[in-house]
Amino acid sequence: MAVSLFVIGLIAGYLIGKSATPTSMVFTGTRICLSHRDPNVRTEECAIGLQTGPNTFYSLKYKDRTLERKILSDQVKITGKLIAEPSEKYISDGVIWVETIDEM
Repeated sequence: MAVSLFVIGLIAGYLIGKSATPTSMVFTGTRICLSHRDPNVRTEECAIGLQTGPNTFYSLKYKDRTLERKILSDQVKITGKLIAEPSEKYISDGVIWVETIDEM
């Protein structure tokens, strides 16, 4: 009986986690090139990210690629949805799906 309830709880928790939809949030910080997870890797590419604190970094993905090109400043205010999506390649605490971006 206890095992059955445990399994039902696991399934319910999984389904609730899968159905949760992220809400839009506002982030402010500095646009940066994200660092590689492997400190021995050096490339000329730049994966644009957002640094919001001393050790807090997010990957940026754009619903509309024209948003990325409209900003010249490194200090930005972004409205978007945060997805807990780990990156195998870059140091990132998640992905922000950018809805709007403005210079600060």
